[in-house]
Amino acid sequence: MNYDAATAVYGALDTLEDATSPDRVFRYVTFEELTTLNRLQLTRNIFVGSSEFMQDVFRLLGVAPTLPKTSNQPLVPISLGEAVRRIREDGEQYFIKPVQNKLFSGMVFDRMCLSMIEKYPEDTPVYVHYPFSGKILSEWRGYVFNHKLVDCRNYSGDFMMTPDFGVYDTWIRINKEDGFPCAYTMDMAVMEDGMTVNVEYNDFWAIGNYGIENAIYYRMIRERYQEIVRTL
Repeated sequence: MNYDAATAVYGALDTLEDATSPDRVFRYVTFEELTTLNRLQLTRNIFVGSSEFMQDVFRLLGVAPTLPKTSNQPLVPISLGEAVRRIREDGEQYFIKPVQNKLFSGMVFDRMCLSMIEKYPEDTPVYVHYPFSGKILSEWRGYVFNHKLVDCRNYSGDFMMTPDFGVYDTWIRINKEDGFPCAYTMDMAVMEDGMTVNVEYNDFWAIGNYGIENAIYYRMIRERYQEIVRTL
């Protein structure tokens, strides 16, 4: 488990009856031990961990869970090599996010920070768009569970600048129609003109807990994993 997941799971032991029942046993599983587990063990248990660990779990299951879209931007994937070339030649800043979930964190890149992604193959598919025009005052992570916003936490900028929750509600309704899963996060930014804009979406199978109640976090992790397994 990663630290966020471990904290949530063990915190939930004190608040959830089903988490303390005799058939609920929580333990650490190493990468090496993971490869020894059979398909039944992988589907009947719930695995929580770092993005690398979870990618190994899904590789063994033969599934690659994805969201219908990574943001509200009209994006077409290009190669990482092409994205890096644009930054080096144009001197522009671009927001780059990998098509493969959790390969690396989506963020704004310029010439000074290209070394952070140089280790990835040039043919890695990525989404690229210009950063938002104007200054971002604060950023918020909304936790969406069963197509409802159950919590929202500030992770960057001025915590006094809260988002327009009506924007969250609008996009959650649209995302439900687009086939989004039972649990995901929606990162939003509050701009200097007061507008609330979408930054990105993230699947819940390996997402950070920025302060939501452990019991809610635990249920979201559990139900998203079970939802993925049901697709097999």
